[in-house]
Amino acid sequence: MFAVDNIDAVVARMRAHGAKLIGETQYKDAYRLAHIRGRDGIIVGLAEDPSRARSELSSLHRARV
Repeated sequence: MFAVDNIDAVVARMRAHGAKLIGETQYKDAYRLAHIRGRDGIIVGLAEDPSRARSELSSLHRARV
């Protein structure tokens, strides 16, 4: 399992290399999870913490104001 900032971007990049999305789930507001299978059959898990992204955007917005 790998922590990523943007699951959609990572999945799109990996699909360009032959990977396939095999499962995706949203656990409340805590985590978004995805599993992809690479060309060689290895399954990799991805986890995105949406609250972290919101918190980073919020602090960035406060810094600019």
